[in-house]
Amino acid sequence: MTDLRKFRPARIVPALAAAAALSALGAPAMAQLPEGLSVHGFMTQAYGRSDGHQIVGIGSDGTADYRVAALQFRYAYDARSAFVIQLSHERIGRSPLGDLEPAVDLDWAFYEHRFDDYTVARVGKVRSPIGIYNEIRDVGTLLPFYRPPVFMYGEQVYTSETLDGITLGRRFPLGDWELSVDGFVGSWSFVQLDYVTEATVDLGYGAQVWLQTPLDGLRVGAAGMRFTVRDILGAPADAEDPEALLVASLDGRFGAVGARSEFLHVAFGEDELGYTGTADIYYGELTLDVTDRLTLMGQAQWQDFAIEIPAFMLSMDENLERDLSVGVRYAYRPNVVLKLEGHRYSGRNIEDEVIFPWDERVRASYALFSVSTSF
Repeated sequence: MTDLRKFRPARIVPALAAAAALSALGAPAMAQLPEGLSVHGFMTQAYGRSDGHQIVGIGSDGTADYRVAALQFRYAYDARSAFVIQLSHERIGRSPLGDLEPAVDLDWAFYEHRFDDYTVARVGKVRSPIGIYNEIRDVGTLLPFYRPPVFMYGEQVYTSETLDGITLGRRFPLGDWELSVDGFVGSWSFVQLDYVTEATVDLGYGAQVWLQTPLDGLRVGAAGMRFTVRDILGAPADAEDPEALLVASLDGRFGAVGARSEFLHVAFGEDELGYTGTADIYYGELTLDVTDRLTLMGQAQWQDFAIEIPAFMLSMDENLERDLSVGVRYAYRPNVVLKLEGHRYSGRNIEDEVIFPWDERVRASYALFSVSTSF
């Protein structure tokens, strides 16, 4: 079996850029694919710089080692069945998270079957059907900012974009309304605070529900999942941490104005571990299309954290971090998008020094300029 870690970024990035350029020019070579096979890809290249502390790989000396790229292969061997594989490459500046990324990673690998026009099942390594952005979280031409709100969608630590298992989706037309339900069951893993130790989930399950309203462009959603975490950093080897997660979502588009907001609540811990806690994350996002090509964006996100550890007589309940962002987006072409964004951060999740949850928050600002393309 080929070891994907042997691929080098210097090979995949120029290849993807060339493929995108050929696609943009309508090169006939793109039409020579075997019947049933389609190939799509995207890439975003960015430059970032902060005014002090290093945040998500962006420091005061600036970095251009900041990109995400992917190739997706879809083979439909009949009208209802297909295989999908997506390979990705990501760089996160000087962040220690970058050491966790292979040169090329396997994002998705699943079999999809549509039973009818309303029901679809996927089996394999599939995306978690939770939230507004999870399926398009790296597609820069579709995102308002460089990435989705990072507090909720995360960058690897305590985050898993996919699961090994099965998802089943069903749409229910209800006159002027439509209800969509996606259920899932599977296993996954994620990296913890030391950036080394992986926690595992042997079996988790949940569902996402979306209600499309009669008001064109407006939908509301809710999701929930339950799972038990093992291999917990700092806990006994046989310790288990049951967790429950709830999400509420609002996604609206009204002419030139777009509005999105989500709330995430996580409850964790139990008596045998000696602690209990909750994390609450929320964000709001507004966009305004000034012209067909020019869009203004604003975003605010918060994370609150509460924990009780009776054994150490420790209790905490406060705002852990917040981020206020503004930006401008210019679509040179539908598949070529330029963005300039600024972030004002206040919190404890910085990478150039250790800040404990009970320490005072630090403040820092950073800016990102990015170019995105897709085909």
